[in-house]
Amino acid sequence: MEQLKDFDQKYITLILEINKHIAGYIDAYIGPPDLQDEVNARPLRSPDMLLEDLSRLRDTLPTANAARHTYLQAMLRAVQTTLLKLAGEDIPYMEEVQRIYDIMPQRANEDRFLQAQNELDTYLPGRGALADRFENWRNQYNMPREELLPALRTTQSETRARTRALVDLPTADSVELELVNDQPWSAYNWFQGSGHSLIQFNTDIPKSALSLVDLMAHEGYPGHHTEAVVKEQILWRQHAYGEATAMLLNSPTAVISEGIATTAVEIRMVMPEAM
Repeated sequence: MEQLKDFDQKYITLILEINKHIAGYIDAYIGPPDLQDEVNARPLRSPDMLLEDLSRLRDTLPTANAARHTYLQAMLRAVQTTLLKLAGEDIPYMEEVQRIYDIMPQRANEDRFLQAQNELDTYLPGRGALADRFENWRNQYNMPREELLPALRTTQSETRARTRALVDLPTADSVELELVNDQPWSAYNWFQGSGHSLIQFNTDIPKSALSLVDLMAHEGYPGHHTEAVVKEQILWRQHAYGEATAMLLNSPTAVISEGIATTAVEIRMVMPEAM
């Protein structure tokens, strides 16, 4: 990897500074550890000071790659919004969503939900409240904790093999699976760099045998892990793009990442015969 260019070093530094204000702002960091240590050792800088850094950073946006330039503009708009809120500015919720995620949410037609409820009411067995009948049907497929890891490992092996036929993954990429408790999510991918992820599954939330493929495709292959590995190899290792070192939840990156993971099975990437 070539030495960091001025923009990339300053971008990474700014993101690391924000992470000192908001623990977990950076979902995964794979950049230079010495730069991270250096930033963490400094006194905390105010949001106003960081906004000044951001303003100067905008003046040096790389323009050689048009797609990257557009992406960085959206990323810096998200960063600015986060800093303005840290500085105490009141931003209307829908405007905040648009500025951070670069999307404008649209209200769904209620008829879609009514139609889905009517279909469920037709097919679900039993009588009584629809929510209770659905829960009873789903619970019959919940897996015992002691059977969960072996089943997940089998699913991981199959989805990985199918993904490797589609995506040029490094030979040494790896995923560790772990069962945990007392978390606010069902499952989470912690990308740790060098092609490695830790995926944790919260067993406080039942795991259905019907959803294991979706779960592994979402978190691992060809979802979050695969995306992170490919971006690490191409954007960071090959091109030294600083923005690829810090994966942010509150940014357009999160929309792209969740879109990839959510449609991993839906678009028949790895399990076409199951659709």
